Amino acid sequence: MKEVPVPKDLTGLLTIVRRVAEDLILCASVDEAMSLLRRDHEGALSFWALTNLISDSHHMIAIRRAYASTPHPTTILPCAAFSAVLIELCNGLELVPPEA
Repeated sequence: MKEVPVPKDLTGLLTIVRRVAEDLILCASVDEAMSLLRRDHEGALSFWALTNLISDSHHMIAIRRAYASTPHPTTILPCAAFSAVLIELCNGLELVPPEA
């Protein structure tokens, strides 16, 4: 298996994670989403890097913002809420980048 580098710059990382979120939001099942991540090594590694880059409090803020911006009742797409959280994590990091 070929190694896939994770972008070193924050902008590149956020771009990839947003693409992953856009792809995941359209998955009809969790199995489909897992299959997508198994095929998209760059996306999976970037998602992992982003979620490990930030604090628990940033995660909670993203979850609250995603919930507040989600129309209720929620969609039937199983990964829509998770994708919304990923997008909010990206949005928050654009506003307040993590300390190096």
